[in-house]
Amino acid sequence: MITIRLLDAQDAQRFTQLRLQAIETSPTAIWPTWQEELSRSTEQTVARIQSTSTQAVFGAFLGDLLVGLTGVRREPLSQVAHKATIWGVFVDPAQRGKGIAQLAPSARATSPRRALASSSQQR
Repeated sequence: MITIRLLDAQDAQRFTQLRLQAIETSPTAIWPTWQEELSRSTEQTVARIQSTSTQAVFGAFLGDLLVGLTGVRREPLSQVAHKATIWGVFVDPAQRGKGIAQLAPSARATSPRRALASSSQQR
């Protein structure tokens, strides 16, 4: 069963591994090169996936295995705070065709505002 949840610091290594797989299998879909992604420190990766008042990164998990990811970034200015950008979407090629990409948008649609709001309250 696939579960969708916010990524946290404990997911940093899984996030990096899936991003490296994305670069290898879909190099035009991910901007950094293999070396650029690999050269990021754990601290940089944690900062990248940590939920904030304007950003959340979701993972699709098959048990403990991270098989998909997507990020949502909300505009910080109050007049455009209702707008968000979806970024970094990737599903492991072995898991494609199973509806994972359909689950992630519904999680993003129902959760980002709550996820972003709750992460800003935790700070």
